[in-house]
Amino acid sequence: MMRKIFIILFGISFIILLFWLNLEKELDYDDYEKMELLSTKNKSQLENEGYSKVDIEKIKEFDKNYQNHLSLVKMIENNTVKHYGYNNRIIEEHRKIIYEKNDFTKQHNHLMFNTIVMDLARDEERDAARIIIEFEWNNKPSSNRHAINVTYNNFIMKNIYTALKYVDSKDQNDIVYKMAELEPVNFLDGFYTDFDSRKRIDGKNYVLTAGIIVLDVRSYIVGKGIAPLSITSRYVTKPLIGSQEILSEQVIVNAGNEI
Repeated sequence: MMRKIFIILFGISFIILLFWLNLEKELDYDDYEKMELLSTKNKSQLENEGYSKVDIEKIKEFDKNYQNHLSLVKMIENNTVKHYGYNNRIIEEHRKIIYEKNDFTKQHNHLMFNTIVMDLARDEERDAARIIIEFEWNNKPSSNRHAINVTYNNFIMKNIYTALKYVDSKDQNDIVYKMAELEPVNFLDGFYTDFDSRKRIDGKNYVLTAGIIVLDVRSYIVGKGIAPLSITSRYVTKPLIGSQEILSEQVIVNAGNEI
């Protein structure tokens, strides 16, 4: 009798174990040490560990994005962001960008949000540019989930650097930089990321205070003058229920170099 019970319990445990192994694991994108370890594994290993197709693509893109994040954080701390131009060249100080239109259609009272074209260049007969999106809160954000959505028709993203600044709610000198979690998409004609305005890090509560996203984009249309850079940049909230709210929106039309 006891043997039969043991066999039954063993069988149930085995079925539960198989079920657990086949469940898709939840990816903790904020655990950078674990993400780096996962990025060294091949696709088959990750599938066997229960990661979804989307999460596997995120893992495979992680290392490059993380190294870019560390580079950007170093530049922020050394106040040299402006010296990191397209293809890692120094941006010329005298180069001026002009716009047909550069308007804020909406601006939140407690959110400083700005998008600029920092450089325009030619890259193998294609137009190329560096776009910098910066934001800063002068008080605690009112909602927990936020997002940035940028469109740039006729261009595709080639490189990205992100840094989100979180401050300990009890110690303003305790600062942690996090990278934005990126969906594994082509970023053709646009870019999107969402993030938390409040985050639990190492057992302490942190609040989002500022962020910077640097996008290197390149036209997918060959030929000079046929790919003007126009941008719509939005900072939005993502409530659990209901529609997203646009807090700030900036529209840039036909950015170009000053002649």
